[in-house]
Amino acid sequence: MGKKRKSNHNSIRTVVSTSIVIPVFGAFDKLYQCLHSLQNQNLDTKIVLVDDASPTPLLNEIDKFGLNREFRQSLSVIVHKENKGFPYSCNHGAMRSGRSTYIVFMNSDIVTTPGWLEAMKGVFEKDPKVGVVGAKLIFPPVQLNDPERPAGKIQHAGI
Repeated sequence: MGKKRKSNHNSIRTVVSTSIVIPVFGAFDKLYQCLHSLQNQNLDTKIVLVDDASPTPLLNEIDKFGLNREFRQSLSVIVHKENKGFPYSCNHGAMRSGRSTYIVFMNSDIVTTPGWLEAMKGVFEKDPKVGVVGAKLIFPPVQLNDPERPAGKIQHAGI
């Protein structure tokens, strides 16, 4: 799905169609699940992780995630020395994501399901007037007795 373009250094670089920006502040157990759900789908994406001054730096933890080499090559990590907040981290990640047709902003606790990215991109392809697409978010099938997060119910129906 990538396109080739020339860089300023007379070499050929691959431009992926989609960059996924994931701000991170700790909660590496959730990020582990998120990254593995992405890895299992073999997507042609660049993933930008923005560590927003996590108490334990992400770079100290990511090697423990057991990600395969090919997937690791699609990852880049930006580290903030102080917490800047979610919006700043999204913007910083987008600016550093390179040239992509699509940018996905994803929370680090999201577990993706097969076909999610194609469905979102399909909305843009059907209607060129569309500028933003939101995903339907469903609470996981198992919850810890939390009435605010009912298992299997819709959390957000997109925009």
